Amino acid sequence: MNGSGFFCFFILLAFVSIEFGFLEKAGEAGHSLALARQAGFEAESVSMARSVLEESADAVVLDALKQGIAMDLEGEGIKWLVNERLSALFGGMESVYGQCPVVSFEEKGVSFLNGNSSVFVQRVGKKEVVAEYSFTGGLMRDRPLNARISCGNAEAFFSLPAGYTMAATVVD
Repeated sequence: MNGSGFFCFFILLAFVSIEFGFLEKAGEAGHSLALARQAGFEAESVSMARSVLEESADAVVLDALKQGIAMDLEGEGIKWLVNERLSALFGGMESVYGQCPVVSFEEKGVSFLNGNSSVFVQRVGKKEVVAEYSFTGGLMRDRPLNARISCGNAEAFFSLPAGYTMAATVVD
């Protein structure tokens, strides 16, 4: 083998090793892209679950307030109705998603909600009734209702903070 053939062989070997290096880096980049997409889907799933939980809680409270007024309940009766519905919503959210996202509440029972909320009912005139639900967070306002929402490495938190209020007005 002459000197130029030997030199060409080494150049060819260098190009082949560079090509294999590029292929390896391309494979790593594809894997990184797949992991980034998965993380994005997990984050979107967690964000969607939190939004659904927030909007559903507002809708449940408003609907229960209106129904309590229509049933001519007093403040305690309306509070029990609202809190029973919220407790059912929160319990259902823990199981509706299955494996991902996972929704877990610190406390969510009716007794916890009844001990940390109040309802004010005001009759205005003969036909108008205003009811306002407030999640007080207890005497010291230090007991929010918290939930952790997770899916894979993504995580979000839902909180019904002390001072949360929702009001409904019904005119007969």
